[in-house]
Amino acid sequence: MRSFYNGNGNERENTKYLNLNDIVTERYTESEERAIIASLYAPLVEEYPQRLKNLLAVIENYELKPQHFSMDYTRDAFKALMDFTRTHDEGKWNWATFREWCERNGHREDFETLRDLYDYDEAVGEEVFKFAVQIVKEFAVRRELWLKTLSLVADKKPDIEELFENLQKILEEAKREIEVLRSSKEEAKNSEIEELFLTIEDIENVKVDWLVQDFIPKNAITGITAKFATGKTTLVYGLLKTYILGHGHKVLYVDLDNPLTVIKKKLEDFGLREFVEKGELKILSRHKIGINARHEAWRKVKDWLLNQSEHFVVIIDSLKNFAKGYDINSDKEAEFLMSELKDLTAKHTVIYLHHIPKMLNPDMPFKNSGTILDNTDVAFFLETKKEARTFKLTRFKDRIPVKDKLEFYLGEDGTLEKALPEHLREAIRFVKAVFEEVEKGNNKKKALAKAVSEITGIGVNRCETLLEHYAGRYWEIKHGEHNAKIIEPIKSLEEAIKDLESRAYAKPVENQEVHGSKNTQTAEALENQELHSCMDIYNNRTSNYTPESDTLKFEEEIKAIQETLSTLLEDDEYVDLEVMKVYAPDREVAKDIAQDETLKSILLELYILREEGDLKGWEFLVEEVKEGKKSFSKALKEFRDMKDIDF
Repeated sequence: MRSFYNGNGNERENTKYLNLNDIVTERYTESEERAIIASLYAPLVEEYPQRLKNLLAVIENYELKPQHFSMDYTRDAFKALMDFTRTHDEGKWNWATFREWCERNGHREDFETLRDLYDYDEAVGEEVFKFAVQIVKEFAVRRELWLKTLSLVADKKPDIEELFENLQKILEEAKREIEVLRSSKEEAKNSEIEELFLTIEDIENVKVDWLVQDFIPKNAITGITAKFATGKTTLVYGLLKTYILGHGHKVLYVDLDNPLTVIKKKLEDFGLREFVEKGELKILSRHKIGINARHEAWRKVKDWLLNQSEHFVVIIDSLKNFAKGYDINSDKEAEFLMSELKDLTAKHTVIYLHHIPKMLNPDMPFKNSGTILDNTDVAFFLETKKEARTFKLTRFKDRIPVKDKLEFYLGEDGTLEKALPEHLREAIRFVKAVFEEVEKGNNKKKALAKAVSEITGIGVNRCETLLEHYAGRYWEIKHGEHNAKIIEPIKSLEEAIKDLESRAYAKPVENQEVHGSKNTQTAEALENQELHSCMDIYNNRTSNYTPESDTLKFEEEIKAIQETLSTLLEDDEYVDLEVMKVYAPDREVAKDIAQDETLKSILLELYILREEGDLKGWEFLVEEVKEGKKSFSKALKEFRDMKDIDF
């Protein structure tokens, strides 16, 4: 019941009639509107900007506006979301920034609305989101057209011709609106399909940007695995000095392994302190904050990185400690962990260091969930020959093509140089000396061989043989006066060196000829002598103590290890021995530990720390076990007998 105005200035009271305006606006689209704004808010909470971009593209395609919403609170929240995304870069599309913006701009109530809807799990997938947008837009258009129609007859007796003329206009407008909606649907569908396909520009413009040529690609995840204490950190500092710092990149070093004394020494040895002072090398250390992938501080660091305009190289040393709180043997949790690093590659480059398993598979030197490796773009296994200051890297995973093998030599100043097998280093020294002497005018074979021998230390006869061997490749031998043989270069020194370096991992013909004497090893033997194989370096055992040689002592060792494990497992779920986690004091596990001096020393250290709360004064026991000078059981007994002594 309502009053009805008849158009003649009179009002008819209490007339029963159908109110068409109420009928049209009776159907609200509240549930669809709630789904839309909750779905737009969800990517801010989950920090998934690409998904938000996809949803905003749907909004733009259907030309959905705040006025199309039927409810005041959904309209206001939608307007707040649109204003925020329009005034902020994608790097700032996150929950914290949005909340702060709402506080500053009078949208606190809208923020609370969105948070409640998200908590009620009202966000929907992209397909349902599109459907909700269609419904809201279509119903808004329909409602607007009905209201325009009703306005023609609502308050006065209409002129019939004028009424039909106006209705015709509304009908034409309705057709146009319907056509817009139809084409929007079709365009959205076609656009979505087209975006799935590669364009010719995508294919033609593809290229790899390198941080280190053929080794570390930019905007990718590179993993370096190696045995405990092999020199992973030293290699990384060499890379920082040689290729990264001072070459247009900044560095965030997440060092969760090394004590401050080691960090200080590395910075001094490699001459990198100035980069810390200039802010180009930023270090996160466990001594200042126990950061890891689950830590709130990491969230802040990650947001900060993604908002940086400059390129950063992010070093994770090591992945195990960064993953604290995750079970990285679980595929699901490993996926979450690696997503933290993958997110960074949108702007930056990530390098992580990781330990190899105790019993190495030479074909797959990796531990924990295979999901970690699945999410790694390039992975290398590292071996070293410390006395030769040589690093050898062998590729075992590459999504981006890299070299199968790389070798670096660490110079006294901390600079990395390309390392080559000894026979090639010798050949390069020889060729350089020849070119230098010829440039001085010393080009007669006999005199040249003698001069080069004095420079390089290679025998005179061998120098003459090498001059003959490289004839036709780097120089020619011509006859001069008095039958003297003259050396004339046919290539530049740079070309000759490049040619020799390209043979670094081949078995050159010249080595079979020049090193053909019975007292000289072949190139292959030299390489094998120079560098340990994967199995050799990982399964290396000290020769000072072999418990299997005395069954009684070996059994005593195993029993002592089991007892120690049991004690440690009283407080924790597992015992972390760096390259393995022990969940139960099983005999087979104890047997494996008994055969590895490094694992025994770590176990002893953990036990001493538990009993004393401080390792001070007992380092000598740990070192003796590590060096094989003392059995684990003997060191354990010695500690227990003397632990009351005040050091």
